[in-house]
Amino acid sequence: MPGLAELLAPEERARLVQWRRAEDRERFLLGRAVLRLCLGELLDRAPAGLVLDLGPRGKPFLADGDGLHPRGVPRFNVAHSGELVLLGFHGAREVGVDVECHRPELGWRPIALRCLPPHEVRRIEAQPPELQAMAFLQAWCALEAGLKARGVGLGGLERLEEASKPLQVGSGSLRRLWQVALPTGYAGAAALV
Repeated sequence: MPGLAELLAPEERARLVQWRRAEDRERFLLGRAVLRLCLGELLDRAPAGLVLDLGPRGKPFLADGDGLHPRGVPRFNVAHSGELVLLGFHGAREVGVDVECHRPELGWRPIALRCLPPHEVRRIEAQPPELQAMAFLQAWCALEAGLKARGVGLGGLERLEEASKPLQVGSGSLRRLWQVALPTGYAGAAALV
């Protein structure tokens, strides 16, 4: 994708070359370049000149010269999996998005037992066997989107109980959670705090 790399900041170019697989590099490049193009269009600014910074747990944000959220700047989030890149924007609230491609070889049960609240695992296991893997992916995307909206990644969770908070819309800081309509074989979610 010639030309897109020119939109990235030096730090983003350094991250780009760290991806081992070519498809991961392409997704990262496309996600960051399209993000910059969209933000540039929204703000009527040159995409390459935008300053993106990372919050304490790695969530990107558009920064002013002091590394702070400028007023009136949209909040955003990026996710990618398989052949898709998902971007989410909001004018005032923090947003989180996640997308996952169905992988038949994924052993979802151990992950669900470790990361999802018990009631969510029971809901997935109550599905017909052929629907369980996609039900897990949708629950996973909801969890990730909620965590990303709050600026917390899975690695930042200290206790399993914290993982269930984003799934409880209306309690805590999560205001809205949506399932995203995507092509067959993908699950996705968007969340606002």
